[in-house]
Amino acid sequence: MYKQNKCLPFLILEDGQYKFVGFSEFPKRNDEVCEIIDNSYQIILPIESILDENYFVNSDGVIEYCKPFCSKCGSHNVIKKDFNWKTLCLEIGVFIRVKVKRYLCRNCNKKSQTEFSKFYKEYSNFCNEIKEKIKTTRQNSWISLRNAKEIIKEWSGINISHETIRKALLVEGEFYFFNEEVKLSGYYGYDEQWEKVNGNWVYYLVIFDLIENVPVASMLTEKLSKNIIKDFIDRSIPFKNRIAIVTDLKMEYDDIMKELHFVHQHCTFHLEKNIKNNMEKQINKDMANYRVKLKNIHPKYSDEDLDEIIKTKKEEVKSEIWNYIREFMELFKQPTFNKAIKYINFLKKEIIHYPKHLAKYLKKNFFPEYRKYLRFLEKDYKNKLEPTNNKLENYNGNTMPKYEKRNYRTMRGLWSALMHKKDGWIKRRNQDLTN
Repeated sequence: MYKQNKCLPFLILEDGQYKFVGFSEFPKRNDEVCEIIDNSYQIILPIESILDENYFVNSDGVIEYCKPFCSKCGSHNVIKKDFNWKTLCLEIGVFIRVKVKRYLCRNCNKKSQTEFSKFYKEYSNFCNEIKEKIKTTRQNSWISLRNAKEIIKEWSGINISHETIRKALLVEGEFYFFNEEVKLSGYYGYDEQWEKVNGNWVYYLVIFDLIENVPVASMLTEKLSKNIIKDFIDRSIPFKNRIAIVTDLKMEYDDIMKELHFVHQHCTFHLEKNIKNNMEKQINKDMANYRVKLKNIHPKYSDEDLDEIIKTKKEEVKSEIWNYIREFMELFKQPTFNKAIKYINFLKKEIIHYPKHLAKYLKKNFFPEYRKYLRFLEKDYKNKLEPTNNKLENYNGNTMPKYEKRNYRTMRGLWSALMHKKDGWIKRRNQDLTN
């Protein structure tokens, strides 16, 4: 059994004897690699990140596998050859050169060498811990490669190229994420965001678990259709875990959720937002007509006079309508479903006193399907289903704020950023739960 050596260049050999090796000279810069020579002064460097029970250092100072194998085909039928020099940057920011054993496979006849795949990716000189620090810089906010380089230099005292940082940040694979760690509750929020990548619109779809308060799945796509949305939700949530889902007010969602056997809750926040946006348009149209009427009645009024009159009039009209909207939104603060139904009957009687535009909107868009906004008060879903999609909106706002949306030139770059921000959000959420 070979003893495990935890330091370089202090070596424990097969026979248990010690051999001291050192550097011919100290490196002057971080990118200068020192040469290991025998029988010089002793310098001990911890290399826990490359030596564990799978490796040992032989009498020539060469790192070998304890159980040699071919990295190409996995066979253990290999022949030991000479060695290669490999430059490694340890997690403490120190560069070293080590000897690694070469092997020839008798099965596939291909050559390989000792690799530290658990700690270093193939063809990489920087350990995974340093690359994790690079990813951490992107988990809280968008940061340029140049600034990331400066931060890593400040943290570890080493210079890393822009290309190394870019590669470390890339998230490979398809543009789809599923949270394997979440235990699905059956209650979800669904939303999609539009992003611009190199001048073209792309779509970011997210499913959020309302009980567990974590993202369930997300996807980035260049096209958006009813079938794409349906397939994404169907793929992400098994049939047995489907109870209810909250979305905004897009018409196609009703059919999708019905086909997928979800109880569908319409977001009350989006309802209020839609009402106010619609009222704003109607008020502006009325004010434009009122301005023309005033100009005809009082041709001597200047534009400044008309602007002041219209401004005052608009504030009065808007204040009145907004008061009625607040009264209407009290519906969703009712403690029980039965009381909400009573409030609906009250509103139907009071609607004759409402401003005409608001009354028209509610009669056409709300009263025919009010049950879709009150699912969260029904007995089977109360205290589980949310009246709004605010949890998911908050998650999206934190992981991709508006000011960051146009910083990406490729789908891969955007996806990588979204995944790092997602990891950072989940990490902070878990820390909050622990505290």
